[in-house]
Amino acid sequence: MDMKLDGELLESTYRFCLKHVSDPNDAEDLTQEILLEALATRGKKIDSFYAWFWQMARNKISAFYRMKKNGALLIDEFVDISSGEPELDSELLKSEEISELNYHISRLSHLHRNVIIMYYLQKMSVEEIARQLDVPEGTVKRRLFDARKDIKKGFEEMNNYGRSSYAPAQVGMWGGYGIPDYWNNISDQMTKQIFVCCRAEGKTIKEIADEIGCAPVYFEEKLQYLVDNKFLKETTNGKYITDFCVLPAEVWNNNGYEVAKIYKDLGREVTELIKENERKFREFEFYGNDMPFGELLWYLYFVFSDALQIKMNEKNSHRWKDKVPADNGKGYRLCCSYILPDENYEPKETETPKAGWSNLHKTFSTTNYKWVMYGNIFECKPFGERDNVFGEGNIDLFMRLFDDPKLELTETEKYKAAEFIKRGYLKEKDGGLYPTMPIVPWGINRGITNLAIELCDGIAEKYVDKINELSEHTLLPYIRKDLLEEYVNWVLPGNFFTIQYLYGYGMSDNTSDLAIPEDYDNTALATYLTYNQ
Repeated sequence: MDMKLDGELLESTYRFCLKHVSDPNDAEDLTQEILLEALATRGKKIDSFYAWFWQMARNKISAFYRMKKNGALLIDEFVDISSGEPELDSELLKSEEISELNYHISRLSHLHRNVIIMYYLQKMSVEEIARQLDVPEGTVKRRLFDARKDIKKGFEEMNNYGRSSYAPAQVGMWGGYGIPDYWNNISDQMTKQIFVCCRAEGKTIKEIADEIGCAPVYFEEKLQYLVDNKFLKETTNGKYITDFCVLPAEVWNNNGYEVAKIYKDLGREVTELIKENERKFREFEFYGNDMPFGELLWYLYFVFSDALQIKMNEKNSHRWKDKVPADNGKGYRLCCSYILPDENYEPKETETPKAGWSNLHKTFSTTNYKWVMYGNIFECKPFGERDNVFGEGNIDLFMRLFDDPKLELTETEKYKAAEFIKRGYLKEKDGGLYPTMPIVPWGINRGITNLAIELCDGIAEKYVDKINELSEHTLLPYIRKDLLEEYVNWVLPGNFFTIQYLYGYGMSDNTSDLAIPEDYDNTALATYLTYNQ
């Protein structure tokens, strides 16, 4: 390299800088920085020194303007690296502004972020850092090296950061009632994006931060909560991965489409089975066992959907016995589906009739009963809002009328009873007020369900085989090997819910005998009470 650093070049450089920055002090500082950069190239091969020199000078002035615009210090002005200490890459230090450096520092893990802050911001030596952190000096140097490498990589991949923060994945979750704090601590947008980010392979804290566009300092506490409660598990190499199945929504919905086709004849089969055994169900002693068949069928469809699920789960467990553990050891279940921002698909519409349902339950204590459970099978259309028909203020009156339909009522109780009549939950007959839904002792309800379980054995066997065969092709390829137990005991059994197909058939097929209400807003059909004295 032909290089001549003399007074003439110094003067030319100063005039060049003064022309662009106007202020003599700034021009002197820039000139000194440019010449120091040139001196640092001694011994390096540069084909055309002066072409390189003036391009470097222009870059320094451009960086100066960016600094002025953003109000940030140049990193050269900010960082002082003592001789013999680990050095940041010179190109990184001399070409980026401190604001960008801060951006990437914020995305480091807690361990790496700490040593960067201590070393570069708090001006602590490696020895001092090691003493404060109670780790060997070699560990500090290694962390500094890893952190600097991540920072440089961050600059190089700047355009890839924060994709999920600006265009988050759409996430749906379903789980059991034993989830810690239920949905309160996992239903926020950040947690959902972490789940999607860590769905297939382990990710470091920095990789998670880059993907969701959020500094680790803002989610490290959340990450620890997710690990402590086994939503995530930490691998031996400091990476995090979900401890439950996270599936593409298109895969889950396509699976549901195929499942619906499998269940297209289920409603007819179950209805015929109930008709064949109607007498056996009416032999159980419960209020409502003399109801018209079409009205009682609302309750029996629910019983059979419960029985089918129990029987299919039993048979599925037998199929997978000794192949997976019996449970996940966590006491709760969770599964997610997701749609990435760049994905767009239309869910397939099944021709198999399906009915929405929610199957909500509320439990109360009354004067004469230890507990009373209200089962509202449909808290969704076409039925109106019915979950709050019963409350602490009226359930006791309803059960006393159940015991004595001709009970003498106070004026306040007459008002409450009139509301029950309006909603279709009581009817006037023979001078008394009578409930219009099945009211079943808990032991009898269990007996009715056991009979249904016995009767549906053959149907359950057929459908559990079909669902397993289907799911092997539609779902299993998307399940990580370490989550096979979750697939067998939670994801796969998600296809054993049949209640929507039973009611879908009953509400759409005129041959089903299901009683259809004249007023969906004011009817007790598809509700029931069970109790224990």
